[in-house]
Amino acid sequence: MSEWQPILSPERYRQIMNNVRRLMPRRLAKTPNWVLAMDLFGNGSSYSMQTCRYAEIDPHGFSIPFVWVPPTPSQTEREEG
Repeated sequence: MSEWQPILSPERYRQIMNNVRRLMPRRLAKTPNWVLAMDLFGNGSSYSMQTCRYAEIDPHGFSIPFVWVPPTPSQTEREEG
């Protein structure tokens, strides 16, 4: 089994999971965060729990704290151009 390596910053994981949680149907609202991460990122349960912990999300919780992610320089250049 290989070692888990994050591919995104903790803020990006929280932002993605927060948006998915916000858009998902109400009947799936009782899905724990680690299951959401497992379905969203295609990992197993252990890696999904590590993803949640890395992103400072309660793996057994049902909500994700909002995080503001500043735009990257390339995004601001496109808007100004």
